[in-house]
Amino acid sequence: MPIRWTISNNLINHEGDEFVIDFRSLANSMSNPNNPYDLAADLARHLISVELIDTDKNELVTILLSGMPDYEWHMNLDDDAIIWRLRNFVGHLFQLPEYQLM
Repeated sequence: MPIRWTISNNLINHEGDEFVIDFRSLANSMSNPNNPYDLAADLARHLISVELIDTDKNELVTILLSGMPDYEWHMNLDDDAIIWRLRNFVGHLFQLPEYQLM
């Protein structure tokens, strides 16, 4: 597990030159990236192979927004805070036990 978490952390934080996650492109490839509720659900379905329980699903948007009001979420913003939130969210998904089942 610690090795998996280290690899995930390196991917998320762009440590290493072999593979870099473009969080804006990843989010924009989802069905409705301008809606944080849809985006959180789509990213979870995309990255986790099993269905999450309802309490985890409800928590996802809170984690994605990280204190930002949902009405301010918009993927067209040139805002590093959006990228930080996406990086934090994907990092959270990588740490879930359900992700480890892959």
